[in-house]
Amino acid sequence: MKRKNFPTVTVIVSTYNSPEFLRISLHSIISQTMLPFEVIVADDGSDNATAEVIRIIAAGTSVPVIHEWQPDQGFRKSLILNKAIRRATGEYIIFIDGDIIVDLHFVEDHLRFARPGRFITGSRARLSADQTAKVIRCYDDTKRLPVLPFSMNAVRIPFLSHLYSARKKHDGTYARGCNFAVWRSDLINTNGFNNDITGWGREDSELSWRLMWSGVKKRFIKFSAIEHHLYHPEYSRDLEPRNYEIMKAAQTGKVVRAANGIFQLTD
Repeated sequence: MKRKNFPTVTVIVSTYNSPEFLRISLHSIISQTMLPFEVIVADDGSDNATAEVIRIIAAGTSVPVIHEWQPDQGFRKSLILNKAIRRATGEYIIFIDGDIIVDLHFVEDHLRFARPGRFITGSRARLSADQTAKVIRCYDDTKRLPVLPFSMNAVRIPFLSHLYSARKKHDGTYARGCNFAVWRSDLINTNGFNNDITGWGREDSELSWRLMWSGVKKRFIKFSAIEHHLYHPEYSRDLEPRNYEIMKAAQTGKVVRAANGIFQLTD
């Protein structure tokens, strides 16, 4: 697909010590029908195995693959995402997680859906533990992306996408950070993710509410921008209640700019 007048796009991939998943995720990104301008791996303190995966993938593609790393001091996803945003040069940013395999048309679909004054959140299809093991074995054997299992969340019918775009458009709480796209300028305007959110959960929905209060409309993408989530045990959710309260404060207080975000980064 030709670029026409689409914006430059940065894909930001969050990860932590999951090199087996990350290599497949990055492979799916550099195999797109429309390649991103750059890929930034937002690494929350992984060891050298992750750096080696990034090095190998970067050597095999013309797309710049940038490793943004911070020391492991606990779950600090918001902070590393803000560091990646600060480094990004694309006009439009698509966020996924490093345990996600994206469809060949993922970037193309997001760019077709992109409009000024909007941000996009999508869904994902979950793979079981057995399905995930088969995907990894297939990739190990062939170094190719396997055919993935059928799921209603993984049916690509682009002409239907706009029929669902208004789904939960007033509900900032429903947001998927693993399938999330927004203009970089809107992220700068809202000061990015809230660094006060640590541990699992709510960094995406808290940002979603602030984007909405800033006047950016939320849109939902379905039947396009398809992705599959590789199975793994859930992270600890001990801090989720506190993060939920931070999100609710942004919602009820109509907060636009995070007090502790991109502009408060010190390194």
